Amino acid sequence: KYIMTNIHFDTSGIETIFSTALVFASYAACTLLNGNGFLSVYILGIILGNAHLKENDILYPFFDGITTILQAVLFFLLGLLAFPSQMSDVLPISVLIMLFITFIARPFAVFLLSLPFKSSFRQNLLVSFAGLRGAASIAFAIQAVLDPASISYDIFHIVFIVVLLSIAIQGTLLPYVSQHLDMIDAHGNILKTFTDYVDEKPVNYIQFMVSKDHEYCNQMIKDITLPPSSLIVNLTRDGKAIIPRGNTKLQNGDIAMLCTLSNNKEVDFELTEKVIDEQSRLVGERMADVGKHTAGLVVLIHRGDEYIIPDGNVTLKLGDHILINHNITG
Repeated sequence: KYIMTNIHFDTSGIETIFSTALVFASYAACTLLNGNGFLSVYILGIILGNAHLKENDILYPFFDGITTILQAVLFFLLGLLAFPSQMSDVLPISVLIMLFITFIARPFAVFLLSLPFKSSFRQNLLVSFAGLRGAASIAFAIQAVLDPASISYDIFHIVFIVVLLSIAIQGTLLPYVSQHLDMIDAHGNILKTFTDYVDEKPVNYIQFMVSKDHEYCNQMIKDITLPPSSLIVNLTRDGKAIIPRGNTKLQNGDIAMLCTLSNNKEVDFELTEKVIDEQSRLVGERMADVGKHTAGLVVLIHRGDEYIIPDGNVTLKLGDHILINHNITG
């Protein structure tokens, strides 16, 4: 957890490789100590899932995709191990087990365990009904079958049928039950469970550096005029993050993060990129005079490793990449 939350990987995608390696290492280490590797990975997932990871926007889609693929592959492989001709013999007991788990055992366990948390009756009822059995149950059944202990029942096919019934009945009725118990949050987002709020609200983040000539330099935040509907949410000074307050004074070299509301309406405009080469008439031109040669507005200049938001005094140089908005009217 310490590495995932405190170390930044320079190369994008390394965090997915590292977290995957961490899962295998957790399983292997616990197994070597004669422990339950699956339980170790499960606990690791709980710890990382509730941690403030730096790369949430990369990790969650990655593991969602991996989970979907592995579930499909696992169900396919488990299907190859099942024999429909043998299921009829264990069908009655499988149905009874499924009904007992769904309507007696699980509700009793859920209501008992939720007593300290004082959950509502509707919440407990939904959690009880939402206890779907999945591929993991069948995988554990395979381990039981492979164990040298003697088993008198066909436990694999019993578990297989229970899982199928659970998915077919509980999975199909879960939206209906949730709606009638009034337990659906129309404005909810599952990412909140994993402490990821970046994509939850319509906001944009703008980063800028306070130079010695900047109008905000040596000014307290409460005394400066920010753009409408915006707020300075973070400051980086000498490599350390600072929570900005009203009496925080901006200094030369500070990197400020500005939070603004985004525009939810669709904006129809076209951006094109142009390179300033030897044949371009824009070499040496001030931005105030560029409008004579372009049928649009230059909104960004990429110069080497630097990105520049242009004003009228900026002069274009050879090799600049400029981004132009052509849909200008008036």
